[in-house]
Amino acid sequence: MNIGERAKLQEAVRVARDPNATPDQVKEAGRVQKELREKYPDTYGAIRGEMAATTDAENMNAGGLSGQKGKKGKKKVPAISISVGMVEIPKGKGKAKMMKGGMANKRQHMYAGGGSVTDNLKPMPTGPKGKGVRNLPASVQMNMGFDPKS
Repeated sequence: MNIGERAKLQEAVRVARDPNATPDQVKEAGRVQKELREKYPDTYGAIRGEMAATTDAENMNAGGLSGQKGKKGKKKVPAISISVGMVEIPKGKGKAKMMKGGMANKRQHMYAGGGSVTDNLKPMPTGPKGKGVRNLPASVQMNMGFDPKS
């Protein structure tokens, strides 16, 4: 491919990428590219690739957006990114183990840091006040806040 045909191809590529080109100009650029592709089937792809690389490099030097030579502004668009990955957790640094905390209200209590359980129940009232409470089941006495064992 000679220098004149290279220039012709480069102009056709520029017109094909130009967003302001008319449909007739784009059609003519496509015709030129097809003609040169048929004339040089072995070398057309390599030459076209070189031109695309230099055109992209020129666009990046001019601001990064093709078709906006000299403009430095960037358009902000919304984007969503989701990533999934694996993380190694060293052994022994995982979840804290549960330890026995003691018995309260007839139940075994477990706590991550150990500790102990206290009932905080009031002693059963004496005299006429405690008469009706003493006749209730132990679970009801505990719900009322009284220790049935006292």
